[in-house]
Amino acid sequence: GKIIHLTVAKTEFIPDLYYVKRERMKQKVIYFHGLESGQGGPKVDFLAKKYEVIAPEMNYHDPKEFEKTLHMVKCLQAGQRHKPELIIGSSMGGYFAYMIATHTNIPVVLLNPALHSREFEPQGVSQGPHEVEGTLILGAKDDVIDPVKTTEMLKESIKNGQLKSYLRDHGHRTPLKIFEDYL
Repeated sequence: GKIIHLTVAKTEFIPDLYYVKRERMKQKVIYFHGLESGQGGPKVDFLAKKYEVIAPEMNYHDPKEFEKTLHMVKCLQAGQRHKPELIIGSSMGGYFAYMIATHTNIPVVLLNPALHSREFEPQGVSQGPHEVEGTLILGAKDDVIDPVKTTEMLKESIKNGQLKSYLRDHGHRTPLKIFEDYL
């Protein structure tokens, strides 16, 4: 696939995006990396083989990051060409994916989402009116974000079938092979 940088109407709220385009791909996905990870990488490369991928560089310490990211997703959602159909997030990116989905109603794939036990509390994060739907992938050996606590927090969504939950035999970082199994 060809990797290009997509700039959407330069404003203080729309960052430059890492955009991977594949010809004739219908589904568009957004991928939010974790706190200690960076833009791109093997997971984005894998996604680019199957989807159109938007993978913004996330600075979770920026007090306006949530607002800027939510604005970007809503702008993409309002358009036709790059309208996202799935948001994928890992750890802190999973927390952002979850919270953005409450505003946008876009389905998610959450990898060990930092819904609790975060290293720090990002500023400006807010919850919207929608219930989150999608897939939750947890590592049984995660020593950063306790999978039992995550399951307990989301038990109603899991029970109601809004979130399909999978507990796999890995730690906090989701191996590429497990990632591939669900996408």
